[in-house]
Amino acid sequence: MDEKTKQKYQQLFLQSAQQYLLNFNANLQSYLRSKTEQAAIEQMFISVHSIRSQCNVMGYTELANDCGEVESMLRPIKDSLTPLTNEQLAFLQEQGKNITLLLNSIANELKDDLPVDSHTVNYTSLPNKKVLLIEDDHFFQNFYAYKLHESGFTTQIASNGDEGIKKLQDFMPNVVLLDLIMPVKDGFEFLAEKRQSSLKDLVRIPVIVFSTLGQEKDIQRARELGAVDYINKSFFDYSKLIEKVNAYLTS
Repeated sequence: MDEKTKQKYQQLFLQSAQQYLLNFNANLQSYLRSKTEQAAIEQMFISVHSIRSQCNVMGYTELANDCGEVESMLRPIKDSLTPLTNEQLAFLQEQGKNITLLLNSIANELKDDLPVDSHTVNYTSLPNKKVLLIEDDHFFQNFYAYKLHESGFTTQIASNGDEGIKKLQDFMPNVVLLDLIMPVKDGFEFLAEKRQSSLKDLVRIPVIVFSTLGQEKDIQRARELGAVDYINKSFFDYSKLIEKVNAYLTS
């Protein structure tokens, strides 16, 4: 990646991470007011999950680790397995401050970089190498659409599973790259609806789960719903991703 492209994605990361941090803090305050809003917990989880995923790609290890601690603590609470205690609430508030400080430090380092528009990208290249990327995070939408385009793929983007089903029918991709944690309709719901389609051509399209939701039970559930493979974005290896996409294009 050349220096100009690197700066572009650093700035894109900063814009996206700051927005997720605002969302995390807003939902934390909402929960503190009511202490009953499960939706606020889910939004906090999605926010730190998204920031951590981006940090792993961009190499911001300390910030990724802080977000990972919050994500691990929130996961059983999000799944309604345990209640959120006052001690955990205090931890969330403290970690929110730490994440803010670290992100502000990164912002200061990047303050002279060129701004970038973080709109959804729709690249086109070769019609026989079509990939549908179903991903709600604008940073990853732009990052992977750019990288896939570099490798000669025609790429379209859907921001959730509902959009994904519609684009699956309109675009008829050769391969789908699917995130699991998304609003409106998540990756599991997308897989279930795709499998139930009366159109056999849609059912046959291979889906590679490309997510940081790497727990064995989640991977197994995705496979049971029809996913053919899984790549963990936390251990990102772009050459491996392209190798797998090419393998399913020719299978």
